[in-house]
Amino acid sequence: MGIDNAELREIFSFTYYYKFENGLIEFEYDHVFVGEYKGEFKLNSNEAAEAKWIDIDELVEWMKSKPHEFTPWFIIILPKIIEVLK
Repeated sequence: MGIDNAELREIFSFTYYYKFENGLIEFEYDHVFVGEYKGEFKLNSNEAAEAKWIDIDELVEWMKSKPHEFTPWFIIILPKIIEVLK
């Protein structure tokens, strides 16, 4: 995304397991970091199809109305991130 000079801090880590309908299994130990960045981002099409800034309340409503558009691990971590940032 071309983001640099953003101070990050680890807020938690977690292990998650998910078995998809196609037989793929994800079993991961992940670290979650937060930070603040006020600059522009530059999409690298080799890394991501799209990106956008979004208000956290709008993100929560989007996830509630269309959870199938989100990865299983993101559905797990968003409420934890919100709780930590309160």
